[in-house]
Amino acid sequence: QLMKVKGDFAYEHELIGLAVFDENETPLGRLTDLQHQPSCDVYEIETMDKQKVLIPAIDEFIVKVDVENKRVTVRRFEEFL
Repeated sequence: QLMKVKGDFAYEHELIGLAVFDENETPLGRLTDLQHQPSCDVYEIETMDKQKVLIPAIDEFIVKVDVENKRVTVRRFEEFL
């Protein structure tokens, strides 16, 4: 059994499948994968039209990860399309 994490941390398996929204609450897709890169982690998001988009998992682009409500809020998503 895994320990419950606190704050802005989550286990990788808790992130996969989360719904992704922009800051205006527009649904963008689902988080489908997490890649560990040297500079930062990268979220792979599958958009509503099945396009794969990679977005750095940094504060500049990730507004909030809410595991309890199964959602991620991102900003400036259109820059990655």
